[in-house]
Amino acid sequence: MVNNTDQVKEQLQGSMGKQFRAMGFQPKHPVALFNSLSGNVIEVIESDRMPHWVAKQPNGADGGALWVDVAKVTSAAIGNITGMGHTNTKAHRIQKWHDELIHMMDSDKDGEVDTEELITFLTQTATLQDDQLIKSVLKEAEGKTTIQLLKELGPCMPKVLSALVSAKSNAEQEIQVKNKTIEYNWEASTEFAKHMQLKGGYADPDGIKVRARSGLASMECLVANDPGGVMAKLGAALMLPVTTALKDIGYQEGVNLRGYGYDWRVPCTKLEKREQYLSKTMQDIAELVATNKGQKAVVITHSLGGVMASYFFHWVAHSDYGKAHGGVQWLEEHIQAFLPVGGPMLGTPYGSHSYITGDEGQNLAPAVFSYADRHLVVRSWGMFGMIFPCGQHLMLQPTQSVHWVRRQGCLNVHVLSVQMAGEQVDKDDNTNLQYYVMAGIKHHTTGKVAKKLKCTPIQMSSHGAIDERLLFYWNTGPESVEGTVLTVSLWRDWVGPIDKELGRGTFELGENKMTVVEGPSKGETLPGLTRNEYVEVQLPLKEKAADGLEVTATVRLKFVPFDENNMHNDFRRKDDPGAYRCGGPADACTSPAKQSQLLKALGPELGKEWAPLSTKDPSKKVTYSPMSIDQMFVLDEMVGNYEAWKECYADDPIWRKHSTEPPEGVNRIRPIYGINMPTLVGNVYRRSNKRIARYQPNTSLDLDTDCKIEHDGYACNRGIITEMPHKTPQADDPTKPLSEMTFKKRCSGDGTVAYWSLRWPITWKERGYDVKMTEVEGAGHRDILETMECLETCLVESCSRPAKYVEIIMESITYTAGSSCLSCCFNVCCCCLVCLCKCIGLNTDNVFAELSWHDNTFTTEPLLANWRRGERKVESQRRFVLGVTQEDFDKGACIGLSINTAVQMDISFGPQASGTKSVGVNINDLLKETTAQSQVVKMGTSSGARHAIKWSWRWGAADDSGKPNFG
Repeated sequence: MVNNTDQVKEQLQGSMGKQFRAMGFQPKHPVALFNSLSGNVIEVIESDRMPHWVAKQPNGADGGALWVDVAKVTSAAIGNITGMGHTNTKAHRIQKWHDELIHMMDSDKDGEVDTEELITFLTQTATLQDDQLIKSVLKEAEGKTTIQLLKELGPCMPKVLSALVSAKSNAEQEIQVKNKTIEYNWEASTEFAKHMQLKGGYADPDGIKVRARSGLASMECLVANDPGGVMAKLGAALMLPVTTALKDIGYQEGVNLRGYGYDWRVPCTKLEKREQYLSKTMQDIAELVATNKGQKAVVITHSLGGVMASYFFHWVAHSDYGKAHGGVQWLEEHIQAFLPVGGPMLGTPYGSHSYITGDEGQNLAPAVFSYADRHLVVRSWGMFGMIFPCGQHLMLQPTQSVHWVRRQGCLNVHVLSVQMAGEQVDKDDNTNLQYYVMAGIKHHTTGKVAKKLKCTPIQMSSHGAIDERLLFYWNTGPESVEGTVLTVSLWRDWVGPIDKELGRGTFELGENKMTVVEGPSKGETLPGLTRNEYVEVQLPLKEKAADGLEVTATVRLKFVPFDENNMHNDFRRKDDPGAYRCGGPADACTSPAKQSQLLKALGPELGKEWAPLSTKDPSKKVTYSPMSIDQMFVLDEMVGNYEAWKECYADDPIWRKHSTEPPEGVNRIRPIYGINMPTLVGNVYRRSNKRIARYQPNTSLDLDTDCKIEHDGYACNRGIITEMPHKTPQADDPTKPLSEMTFKKRCSGDGTVAYWSLRWPITWKERGYDVKMTEVEGAGHRDILETMECLETCLVESCSRPAKYVEIIMESITYTAGSSCLSCCFNVCCCCLVCLCKCIGLNTDNVFAELSWHDNTFTTEPLLANWRRGERKVESQRRFVLGVTQEDFDKGACIGLSINTAVQMDISFGPQASGTKSVGVNINDLLKETTAQSQVVKMGTSSGARHAIKWSWRWGAADDSGKPNFG
């Protein structure tokens, strides 16, 4: 049917790219795209473990993507739920633990335990010297291999392992006395997790090589090989809206549109070392600019890609390679503009939240990783340091710290081994029986028994090696352990719901002494606890069954008081002043001067920095302390992660000095971001009683779901603090001295990145940079890519804009039909499409006007041609707006006009009308008369008939964004 709406509106329907193309925008600057976190497909290049996963195999097979390949993720999810396919199973961990203990006897450190080393350990260990089986085996040991001896020692291996655990404990104690740290090389459970894991924050695991896949399609959708764009339509689209708009306007991949996908797991500071990413990107952009006649590139990024591109600019300006190839001058000659979409230019509290919690809330576990692997894999990705929150950001609102931790005392019970003696044990020395140790505490300030924890059941006879840690925490009186009661018991793990308790001991703890409250030596005193140090004790357990058992548990106890100023095992670098986005004192989030100015500007209610309170403690005995990101590493014993973070960021001179600075040589900056979405700005943590199993990565930190805050500018939900739309006080101008700063603005970030991290580039304006912000009310972090404002800015910055606009109005068409259809057929014109349509009754000489401009075509409504008087007025689909560039004027571009015959009555489609000709009108001819007027354009004659189009036009200007303005 004929659409009677204004054709200008029709002209601007469809995608943003098609609209701008219809207005006359054309590709000008080549475009370089940088992806977000998890925003580019990564694939396996090499794998000793899973060779069929390799993307490009010698036989031509394709193993597909790694992230995100639906089949691989689904398989991992099934494994996480069922345990199928897991390599880090309980049996695997036990075997790995056994192997590690056995290798402790390798005194010459050659990687193997020889017979002499085994015999030496057995004969020099006091607890093994009197064992009759061991004596018997040693008597016949000559000429036998280590494996043969270990096999013969099978029945007493629990006793040997117990001795090895004690030796391991002594070795760890010596390491800690020397202020060194113990490293653990955790291994993920599934093959998918193993391939997603990194070493040292950026290196490939042994035998595995994973890299980013090239091409625009790899950053357009979260799901690789998305058939028909199904997943993109369901919400997995990434850069797809931007690339679609650019392609619709005429950009071509590889020619003037390229994606610079990178492995988003890896820190930007290590991508050059790992795969020469930065130098290759510099070379490719130079080639892109050269092949586009020297037109400089527009860099469009999303989220983490903004940090990546910013570091790239600084690397070009300040690295040896960059300076050798032009440095700042190269940037001036190759980069037209920088458009960070949703860029966390000062990091974001969401970054440290994801790192510490294993990205809790994003359903990674068990859908992608197991609950244990979640922390292991996520913390192996060194890129999170790129988006750790910066103190510079939090100085601009009433937030004292991103991280708050409930003040809790800790008792670390490291259960080494257990020993049973008695006639019954000697009679049925059966290592197939399962036993476990259980422990619990009752703190003197509460009188409540904490949740009891049990160790993993083990097989044992008279001895059992356990080597697991049980962690207990309490809230009130976190600085003292005096009067806390520890209960330790041994249980036989029976088949069925009822287990049998074999022995129990209760002990009152103190720093001067430990007293046996219940046990075979009731009233006896044992060595007291020393703060922040392990004390190894043998705890006698009272027999609970008439089996004549003597039960002793060997444990190491350590009391860790909460003291943020003197943290236990503080492995942080000494005398490190820190830097913005590198931690340390220089990255502080608050100061007395800031607190004073907040109160002065906002008053006591809004001006007071928020702090958490417990919802279940009206007496306020439960307290919290603010913690820096450095302290969070120490609190959760992330030794290797801390060193990797410092190496990647604090030790990188470019990042340390320039990570919050504007990029030299890139003057035109156009940040685009959403605002006024609830956005994470802080977390409140607590530590919960838990068992730390062998080779099972975990964290002691949980979000504190029982907390609240009392500040109208923020909200608290289950331990997550958010800045709120139109409520959170924000600094108006960070460039002002702190004593003059005001906080009248009320807004929040985009749901992922906090407000001032998104807006930070505006502070570069006073330093001479051309900065213009695009804030989109209510747009989310990913949704921003689909908004009109975002796409419009991307197109305006990338394309050539019309210098003027001309509005064309098609007033009438004159067309006098020629001979009849039948005559045409007899004159052997049956092949003519028009004649054929007439013959079958699909046309009654309906015609329409067609206007072409560049590669755009516009049509009027179909009009019935009159046999006697050919002119007919155009009633609808008659107005068209054409964008005209200066190049069009210079070249004398032409508007094409033609009269066409409609193949169907109400559709403007068909061939050029018989007897007419196409006419080109030079755009400069329309400039001679700038006011609206009518003109008749002759379109040819046939058999004496005259054909013409009557039109009029008027000129309008282009506004600041390049859109038409006829006002």
